[in-house]
Amino acid sequence: EVRLSLPREGQVLAWGQDAPILTIRASAHSGEQLLKSGKLFLTAVILKGGQVVDRVSLYDDGTHGDAQAGDGLYTATYRPAEPASYEIRVRAVLSESPPREAWSLTHPFYVELVPYPYLIAPEPGGRVGQSTTVRARLMLGNQTLESDEATLKAEVRWSDSEDTQYLAGPSEVRRRRAT
Repeated sequence: EVRLSLPREGQVLAWGQDAPILTIRASAHSGEQLLKSGKLFLTAVILKGGQVVDRVSLYDDGTHGDAQAGDGLYTATYRPAEPASYEIRVRAVLSESPPREAWSLTHPFYVELVPYPYLIAPEPGGRVGQSTTVRARLMLGNQTLESDEATLKAEVRWSDSEDTQYLAGPSEVRRRRAT
């Protein structure tokens, strides 16, 4: 039996300025026993509209987003190509003689566009003086969000040469000396 623990069934991921990173985690079991074998291979199959759009190898080696090598939890990260409704299934293959395979249940997950601020001024890496105007646009995907109800509230944080930290919100500026 293959158990898919991430993404959670029906999970919604937010696509702001960049594609979100989805963590995929699954494990293989024989009854209640967690299988840990160097001959076990897990692959996630990503579907959109019933069609396979990607295959992702999962790892139990302490890399690729996997927390601990050899614990029987296979993990990978994945970036969806576009906002859409997806499904995911995981296939486990135990390569012994004869090979055995099993599939997880199919879990839907969703990637949806969310508004994000796009900084216009100052430019990243640009110099900031004592008085600086911060300008930004509210974006949805690659389009400016044009709405009477769209508002953008911001906080600006910075430090001076003496490591005094500042926080400027909509109506106040706070300062905290470094200790």
